[in-house]
Amino acid sequence: MGRRLFGVAVIMASLAGCGGGGGAGTGGGASSGVTTPMVNVHTITVNGGPAPPYPNGVFTSVDICEPGTAICQTVSGILVDTGSIGLRVLASAITNITLAPLLDAQGNTIENCAAFVDNSFLWGSVAKADLKFGGETASAAVIQVVSSSSTNIPTGCAGSGMTLQNTPALLGANGILGIGQEPTDCTYPGLKNYCDGSINKVPNASYWACQNGVCTTNASAAVVPASQQVVNPVILFPTDNNGVIVTFPSVVGTENTVNGTITFGIGTQTNNALGSAQIVQLDSNGNFSTTLQGQVLAGSFLDSGTNAFAFPSSIAVCQGVPYYCPGSVQNWQAITNGVTVSFSIDNADTLFQQNQNASVFSTLGAPGSAGSFDFGLPFFYGRSVFSSIDGQTVTGVATSSPWVAY
Repeated sequence: MGRRLFGVAVIMASLAGCGGGGGAGTGGGASSGVTTPMVNVHTITVNGGPAPPYPNGVFTSVDICEPGTAICQTVSGILVDTGSIGLRVLASAITNITLAPLLDAQGNTIENCAAFVDNSFLWGSVAKADLKFGGETASAAVIQVVSSSSTNIPTGCAGSGMTLQNTPALLGANGILGIGQEPTDCTYPGLKNYCDGSINKVPNASYWACQNGVCTTNASAAVVPASQQVVNPVILFPTDNNGVIVTFPSVVGTENTVNGTITFGIGTQTNNALGSAQIVQLDSNGNFSTTLQGQVLAGSFLDSGTNAFAFPSSIAVCQGVPYYCPGSVQNWQAITNGVTVSFSIDNADTLFQQNQNASVFSTLGAPGSAGSFDFGLPFFYGRSVFSSIDGQTVTGVATSSPWVAY
């Protein structure tokens, strides 16, 4: 798996006793009555999700349809993640439609394993569905339907100590919408595909072919063509298919909820021009370099699916939850591509205890991996963050390699 699939909201902790979030239901839209002005604009919201509390989780609704039909269901409480690829929806959230699993040439069902950096994973079959986001449609998109069962999962997917997150309570969402920089969940920058046999002689541990949908624990991973890999739905839009813009208003301190938008396409309509946003080119691993108090963090990235500024530091860590708990507010500056990003880190215990109805925390920080700065959702507050898709062209930009801009 690529690192982009590992970027999801993983610093979410069990905050029972620290107060609840805003609370989104599992039915209806996530827009709280906000209308979208153009067909390429889709409403998103930070509101605690379908299983609150969920700090700094950004959610939306997706219309999921049986392919080529008008038989559809709206599923809300879907986590929006610019650090992963493809729609992954809990089977328990799909109650009104039937999606047939995809089969390989031998008639075996194709199963997908998505592993995350917090040692959790999702397991389930892949299927095709038509996905609708307001006025945009991704036809015959390959998605993952996350199984409600915890049996018959290969050990190559569920390694020792890994946790299956196949319920809203465990995942904190009804699914994940990955709208990162690659066309499929097996693609790396340069359009290198690690699951179709073109790069690895040994199949990557992402897909399995299982007889009658039942895998054995010692089953081996399978080579799967790109056409059957979980796909970034944006690339399937007829137009507006070269990237996304995630926009939120400024947040000072905490808020109960905040609404934002995803604008599909970059430079394809009057409302998605790049303008003065500065492009940050990504390296062969999909990262860029950040300098933070003398540290050079070469493995840095922007990720709406992470709910804090995550970076290595000597700031005190809270007891019981994996966030920073400094004795007083810490003000920091990070420099990336010559641009200075100023941010603050507050005591997470105090934030949660004093703001028990809040879901929006602009000063939430957490320990990060060595050599990496994960610019999580707090970075997105007060910005329009652009994310191009690998191999797609943007008017006025010389490269089709993936990049971000803000």
